[in-house]
Amino acid sequence: MEYSLDTANTDTDNINLGSGDDILNATVDFELYNNSIIQLGSGNDNINALNIGLNDNAVLNTGSGNDTFNVTGIWIYGNSNVDTGSGNDIINGYIDIWDDASLSMGSGNDTIFGNLWVGSATNVYMGDGDDLIRITGTTETFGLYNGSNIYFGDGNDTLDSGNSVPYLQGDIFFGSGDDVFLGNYLYFSPAYSVYMGDGDDIVNTGTQGAYNFDNADFFLGSGNDTFYIRGTGEIEQVWGEADADTYIFSFVGGTTTINDFSMADGDVIDISQILTGYDPMSDLISDFVRFVDVGADAYLQVDSNGGADGFTTLVTLIGGAGLDASTLEISGNLDTVV
Repeated sequence: MEYSLDTANTDTDNINLGSGDDILNATVDFELYNNSIIQLGSGNDNINALNIGLNDNAVLNTGSGNDTFNVTGIWIYGNSNVDTGSGNDIINGYIDIWDDASLSMGSGNDTIFGNLWVGSATNVYMGDGDDLIRITGTTETFGLYNGSNIYFGDGNDTLDSGNSVPYLQGDIFFGSGDDVFLGNYLYFSPAYSVYMGDGDDIVNTGTQGAYNFDNADFFLGSGNDTFYIRGTGEIEQVWGEADADTYIFSFVGGTTTINDFSMADGDVIDISQILTGYDPMSDLISDFVRFVDVGADAYLQVDSNGGADGFTTLVTLIGGAGLDASTLEISGNLDTVV
C-alpha cells in the first residue's frame, strides 16, 4: 500500500497500513504527537519524507521486514519511539533523539547513515545482528549527552564516527561478536565508558586521536582485541580483560593507562611505529625504552631517537612494577620493529 501524508501535524491519529510492502510518502514536514501511532506492519516498507517529528508519546513502528527510511531528518522527543522491528533496516538522514525518547532497530543487519544526536537520558537500541552506524557529516555531527546510551546486541557491529568531532557524554555497549569502534577525532567528557563485549574487537582512535579523556574508560572484554592509539590525545583508562590484547601506538603524546596488562595472557604493546630509528641488531633497547617503577605500577617511557636523554611517558601499567624492556622484547610482549 502507498500512503501519502500531506498535513503538517498529526494529533491523536492512528494509521495502520497492515502487512505488505508499504510506502509512506510525506511531501511536507510532519509531526506526530499526543499518542499518535503509525504502523506499517510486516513487509519491506519504505518511508520517504522531508522531516519527521515525534513528540508526546508518539510511535512510528515499521514492523518486521527490510525497511528503509530516506529522510532529511527524524526528531524523536518526549517519550516517543521509532521501532523498525526485525529485519535488515536502513535509516538515511539526520537523527535527533531527546527527552526519554528511543530508537529501536530490532534484530537484523541494520544500518544508520547520517548524523546522530542522542541526549537527556535517551537510548538507541541496535539489536542483534551485524549492525553499522556510520556518521557521514563533518564537524560536530555525532553526540551522546546527559547519560544517553547506545546499545548494540550480539553480532559483528561497527560504529564509525567518520570525520565528525563527536562529543560523547554517555556509554556505548557492544555485545558479543567481533566489533569495531572507529573514531577519527574524539572528544570525551567525564563518566564515559565503552564496553566492547566478547569477541576479537578493534578500537581505533583515528589519525586525529582523542582528547579530554577525563574519566573515559574502555573495557575490551574477552577475546584477542586490538587497540590503536593513533593520535596525540590521552586515553584515560583501558581494561584489556581476558585473552591476548594488542595496544598499538603511533605517536608520543598523552599517557594511556592499561589496568591489566598480562604477559601470561599474551598481551602486546606495539611501539614499532614510534621507534623508527631502532635496530635490534645494533642498538640497545634501553636507549629507546625504559620502565620506571612507581610503587606497584610502572611507567613505560620512550625516547624515539635512542639518545637516552629525552624519555617521555607513553603508558602507565597498573601493577606493572618489575617489568623491563629487554625481557618484554624477547618474550614478544613488546613489539619494537615494524
